[in-house]
Amino acid sequence: MIAIRAAKIVLVAAIALFASLVAFGNLTDYNTNFVFVQHVLSMDTVFPFSTITYRAITSPALHHTAYALIIAAEITIAVLCWIGAYILVRNLRAKATTFNGAKTFAILGLAYLQAACRAMFPRLCAGGRNGAPDADVFRHASGDEKIGG
Repeated sequence: MIAIRAAKIVLVAAIALFASLVAFGNLTDYNTNFVFVQHVLSMDTVFPFSTITYRAITSPALHHTAYALIIAAEITIAVLCWIGAYILVRNLRAKATTFNGAKTFAILGLAYLQAACRAMFPRLCAGGRNGAPDADVFRHASGDEKIGG
């Protein structure tokens, strides 16, 4: 029983670490991924004959706002998961009902990851449809697909 609880804690902490590293990278090397966000919102890399460019967002202020929201989501996920992992560690040897009740922040962090992933990167998070093979990591970690049933 302790091993299963420890595994849950390690997985939540791993997501917290990952989100922390991604947010740190986006804050310390802002322009690297900002350029990507800018191109996506501007739709300046679509085919010239495309008829959907009317919905392009070309305002630099909105580009920075969107990128700030992405970074804020990453930080929120990291904080919720770190708090959740800490609370779970403190309740590692508690009764099952207490341990289950202590999962609130961890579940909030993972749910936020799931919501942010689906909102910002629906194809990547769906896996198998124009997404990178690593996308399965997000699906497993966020509970979209249960591991082992």
